[in-house]
Formats: sequence, C-alpha cells, structure tokens
Amino acid sequence: MMPGWLRAAMLMSLVLPGACAIPEEPQERRRSSTPRGVPGEPVRPVEATWLFSFANGVCTASVSHPTAGVTISAGPTAVMRVDTRLTPTRGPAAASGVGFSGAGGAWTLRLRRDGGSASSTSPLNAAAEGRLRALLAGGTLRLTSANTPIAVLTVADSGVAGRDWFGCVSQLGA
Repeated sequence: MMPGWLRAAMLMSLVLPGACAIPEEPQERRRSSTPRGVPGEPVRPVEATWLFSFANGVCTASVSHPTAGVTISAGPTAVMRVDTRLTPTRGPAAASGVGFSGAGGAWTLRLRRDGGSASSTSPLNAAAEGRLRALLAGGTLRLTSANTPIAVLTVADSGVAGRDWFGCVSQLGA
C-alpha cells in the first residue's frame, strides 16, 4: 500500500506541469475559403442567364448577370471573340482572365484589356469548339484580375438553344 503523501505527490507531478505551462499563441490564422476580389469582401457566385442570337453571319452567346457578363461571338472569318463586362464597383474595371470549370471540362483564357473592357480572340478551331461545348454544358465562370477572382458566375446547361447556337458556330468553322 502506497502512503497518502506519495500518492498526492505523484498526482501533483501529473497535474502541475500543465497548470503552470504558459499557453502558446495560436499559430494558425483563420482564412476564408471564399475567394476575394476586393480586399475584405468575398466574391459570391451569382446565377447567370444565357442569351443567344444569330445576325449578319455572326453567332453570339451571352452569359450575363447585372454585375458581370461574358459574350462569345463567332463570325464568317472563323474567329471566336470573348468579351467580358463588369459593372463598375470597388475593384478592377476590367478582368485580365476568364476561367471555366464544369462537368464538360475546364479552361482559362488570358484577356487583353482595353480601357474598361477586356477581350480575347482565337481561331475557331477544335480547341475553341471544345471550350464552347464545356461552357454550354454548364458550370462556373470566373473573371479574374491578377489571378484573383473578381466575379464568379454560375452557368446552367444551355439546353436546346445552346445546341442550336453551337450548330451555327460549327458551320462557321467548317
């Protein structure tokens, strides 16, 4: 049998070091998983709507929301043009890139800024058609400035209207 004073000493040796220890400062800083376009403000995804048109040999598709939009047009010269639009708020006036991810694939394009707008042109080839098919299937578009999201648009599957529009584009590339 152990004397009571020895048992108390053993118990104190287990309890006291933890009680006397100096607490450490937390090493981990909290970071939001939401991308930020304007410092301190998260960029929340917004739902965008599709609009398709065919006029004067040009096939045009727009994915838009009141705060941002992307317009894709292809014409008789078999060139695809991607234009972006941002509603002026606090932050960059124009995007420097656009990226897409969805079930149909993922892609990014670097944009050329021109004043308050930004655009990209590319040949209407198999790679461009692949990007269009992925976008038409639906997913998430991100407009970026210096690789930081400044607008995030969720895009639904374009449906029959999108397939008709893609038929127009496919004829241009043929």
